[in-house]
Amino acid sequence: MKKPLHSISITPLVFKKHLYQECSHILDERISRGHQLLDDLKNDAQNDAKSSAGDKHETAISMMQLEQEKLNRQLHEYVKQKDALEKLAPDTIHTRIMAGSIVVTNKGIFYLITAIGKIQFNQTEVQCISPQAPLALALAGKKSGDSIQFMNQTYEVLEII
Repeated sequence: MKKPLHSISITPLVFKKHLYQECSHILDERISRGHQLLDDLKNDAQNDAKSSAGDKHETAISMMQLEQEKLNRQLHEYVKQKDALEKLAPDTIHTRIMAGSIVVTNKGIFYLITAIGKIQFNQTEVQCISPQAPLALALAGKKSGDSIQFMNQTYEVLEII
């Protein structure tokens, strides 16, 4: 069962700092895991090169190269997300919605920081989305009490942190 934000027994700023730290931790884990997967793939390629020959070997090498390129793109995206996150101050309370805002709406709580997805704190679910996401752009500049129409739904801004 989700708790409304106002029922959490901590200040909005502490709530925001915790979510920021959780986002940072998630990205650090994704970056670390990406480096580990790349290292594993390189080791597999070296071991395969020692034991294989012929067309099967060439196909395996091509597949590994494609997988390595895919992992490099993902890792690059995670590093970009981490850089963007570090540019946003977690100790600022906003009066208008912008990058770095936590927005409490009638449809849920959204943290406009990076596209991580859902995270939980104190049984409160928060959707972390990119400030460039369509919903974030539609909310940008709004203040408490405003509402928007987005994808045939009305989002009422209840609180901004």
